[in-house]
Amino acid sequence: MTSVAFVSERMLRGFGVDLVIDQVASELVARGHDVTVYASVMQDLGPKAYGLDAIPTRASGVPQRYQAAARPWAEYIDAHEHDIVFVESFPFFSLIPRLKTPAVAVDHGVSSTEGMSARQRAAFRYIRWTQQARYFPKAAGLVTVSEFIRTLLPKRLQERAQVIYNGGDHYPAASAMDREMTRARLGVKEDETMMLYVGRLNPEGQPYKGTADLIHATAEWREREPSIRVVMAGTGDAADVDRIRWAGGIALPGVPDDEMAGLLAAADVYLTASRWEGFNLPIMEAAHQGVPSVALRIGAHPEVVNDGQSGVLADNVTDLFAAAERLATHPDERKRMGAAAREWATRFTWAKSTDGYEQLMSELVVPASPRTFAMASASESGTATAEAGTRMEPTPQAQPLVSTQESDVTAVVLNYGADYPVLHRCVETLVAQTHPVHVLLVDNGSPKNKDAVERVKSDFPDIELLWLDKNYGFAGGMNRGIAAAKGEYVLLVNNDTSWAPDAVAEMHTLLASKGIDVVGIAPKILLENPAGFIDAIGNLVDGFGQAYNMGIGQLDIGQYDRVEETFGACFAATLIRRSAFRKGLVGPMDEMYFMYYEDVDWCFRAGVLGYRFLTCPTSVIYHTHSLTTRQLAYGFKYRLIMRNFVRTILKDFQGRRAYRASAKRTLGLIRNVIRGPYRGASLLAVKDIALGFPGYVLRRRSIQSRRRRPDQELFNYSHGEQGFFDPTGYQPIRALETLQAMYRRLYLLTGNDTHRAIADVARDLTVSRLRFDRDAVLSRLRPLMVDEPEHAKAFVESLSI
Repeated sequence: MTSVAFVSERMLRGFGVDLVIDQVASELVARGHDVTVYASVMQDLGPKAYGLDAIPTRASGVPQRYQAAARPWAEYIDAHEHDIVFVESFPFFSLIPRLKTPAVAVDHGVSSTEGMSARQRAAFRYIRWTQQARYFPKAAGLVTVSEFIRTLLPKRLQERAQVIYNGGDHYPAASAMDREMTRARLGVKEDETMMLYVGRLNPEGQPYKGTADLIHATAEWREREPSIRVVMAGTGDAADVDRIRWAGGIALPGVPDDEMAGLLAAADVYLTASRWEGFNLPIMEAAHQGVPSVALRIGAHPEVVNDGQSGVLADNVTDLFAAAERLATHPDERKRMGAAAREWATRFTWAKSTDGYEQLMSELVVPASPRTFAMASASESGTATAEAGTRMEPTPQAQPLVSTQESDVTAVVLNYGADYPVLHRCVETLVAQTHPVHVLLVDNGSPKNKDAVERVKSDFPDIELLWLDKNYGFAGGMNRGIAAAKGEYVLLVNNDTSWAPDAVAEMHTLLASKGIDVVGIAPKILLENPAGFIDAIGNLVDGFGQAYNMGIGQLDIGQYDRVEETFGACFAATLIRRSAFRKGLVGPMDEMYFMYYEDVDWCFRAGVLGYRFLTCPTSVIYHTHSLTTRQLAYGFKYRLIMRNFVRTILKDFQGRRAYRASAKRTLGLIRNVIRGPYRGASLLAVKDIALGFPGYVLRRRSIQSRRRRPDQELFNYSHGEQGFFDPTGYQPIRALETLQAMYRRLYLLTGNDTHRAIADVARDLTVSRLRFDRDAVLSRLRPLMVDEPEHAKAFVESLSI
């Protein structure tokens, strides 16, 4: 099986290139290949055997800008590790020099500019020149859809180009009944001659199509030869329809695919006055239905029409319509030519086209050894760690995992100086998972307790160790662990977590059952102490850039016990598709962050690309919040949190909001420098933001150029949510507001009136003077809590009032 990609500007009904891709891709899938079609603009084409992947590219009338907008998608396509890529249209030919995957340019031709403005003619000349001078020479292969298109290439490219003709048999053979019913529906009598044209109906946008000549001939035949009925079908607006009907023709805009076979078979003659064609699919579609064609002797017409046999070719428009008239009055000649056309069409089938593609694939695709994902170096990720100097030293390669059980999950446990009991418990609970897990223990240059790592390795010989030469921060350490991981999924693990036995199995089952657009799973992470409180079940970002763990500080009473979409996952414990970390997709974590907000940034980038995250409340993990970093002064943490907060806004937010929100937050830090609190930390954060600004802008361009989803869709996940946790005391906030949030969410899940009543009373008490009277508050709440779980009753009794 070969992994094949097609790249095109669009995948829409009614366009020739789009149809070619659809037919060849479908045939390749039927022959056992894996095919993905990438397009900037697409519509719902119904169920397809091949994959469709949007690569939105902002269109521009300036071809240089359009090509520049397309280029960032090269890394994305490469990251999917296809064996070969067929690039089918502008502006994506500009990807060819950037693609590492062997790329074949498929030249459908650059159309005539007859009748176009000087600006349009200049743009088309530029497109033709860049394709032939800059991109086609760098392609691994070159295909043209006709000998005519091949002759338009420079001599050096003609020698390389291979002609692969399009097919024309995508519509089924219509029956005699289909033909009769279509003619009756159109009001065309059996003794009348129906001449059909299919294509663009507008005579102004692309004058070379000859639509104006057809309309003129239709008006003349209405007066002189009323037995000739002209039917024009294709893409057009109300003005085009009126123009055709005024001339006496029948206009059919937007004919459904399932009616096209009957329409083609209903015709007596296929007629086109086009002055430029690289192939002309409708001529071949008509031929497959046994309909002869009349066309100008231009472009590829001598190749698709057997002149005098399957149709007639004319040297000018006058001769064209004269030949059409003669054929209209000679039914025996039409019948003979129709039979010849059907026979001639057997040379042009999609099976034969696909044979040509497969032959080219066999020549260009080299059997590869199993692919590996190498560890990202500083130069590959384009980042530098803020706290670890400017140069990244080589890190030791991890040894292969040794395990008696096969697993598609590698747990990357990042360790920095943890005590032996903490680290042992974490690894012990991972090794004991009901779904087998390979454990990769990454020591991030720990300054102490190195013996703890060695003792854990001794306790669990099958785990793998990766020693890093220094502290690369959370982002850098995890990146190196993920790069050394194996299997389809990576489990990101803080060393201060412990796992319920089926935690991984629950996440794995959910993620494996979803499409590749679901990239990660957020489990239910509970605080180790105090017990029963939520630390995270996913994370959220609001429109101001404020990020927090979903559910943090709330007592777990089942209010999050359903699978739902969320903004992202907390990287203290989550299961993610390993492929997403490839450069070109979401990519590695940004090592400029060092620690804090790196998971928010990664999830934001994933969301922008269209990836989704789901919660998995049946997967339970216990976490000692910030165990490793509690020993750090909060001022140091404040500096990192605030600078990374602004970095995320600058990089990831859309449009002007990014600059407005980041400026507001930076001004807030400047006020802190003047008034406090954390004056020194705020000053250092402002300095970091200023020095890093150029780097943020470069990263911003890369992120925004591949955007698939607007920010608002990502912010919507935070609607109605807020955090209830003291980050300095590392404790839940036991407030009436917390109780209200807990039970409001539980009511939405259960519909239980008691839950709604508790939430309503908590809300009323929040704004009432009674909130300062503990006895009064408890007297209102206790009767409602009679049937609630004991830990919920205990929470009410512990409210801070």
